[in-house]
Amino acid sequence: MTNELTKEDYDRIDSYYSLVPHPEFPDEVEQMCVQLKTGPFEGTIIKYGKFQIAPPDEEGESNAKYEYDVVSVPPELQDVEHSDEEGVEFEYMIGEILVKLLWDRHIETLKEENKEIKTNDGIVGEDRETDTITFNTQ
Repeated sequence: MTNELTKEDYDRIDSYYSLVPHPEFPDEVEQMCVQLKTGPFEGTIIKYGKFQIAPPDEEGESNAKYEYDVVSVPPELQDVEHSDEEGVEFEYMIGEILVKLLWDRHIETLKEENKEIKTNDGIVGEDRETDTITFNTQ
């Protein structure tokens, strides 16, 4: 699935989740998790694991492979069967969240290093957000 993230997409994805401490390790910053705030899996907490990016293909798109663990499921969702469509929606949503988290970290690192932030349409300044982010998560 290819993601071309506009400012509206970025804001929409931001509404999908909250960063929360790992329920079993609340004091360990490196154990931060994602709690879903919307959809049929609302309240579910996941933790991303291994992550790998392949070199861009002929079209210039990068592929990513990632792992995640479901850390906590709300009691009201336990033993609930979800449709295949809901499962696909879940996978797509957590892929979009990961892209946003990676982009946020990249921007943070560039700002810390006082480097220019380049996007498809130019340079992002202090007062301007990116217009498009392209990333492929498969």
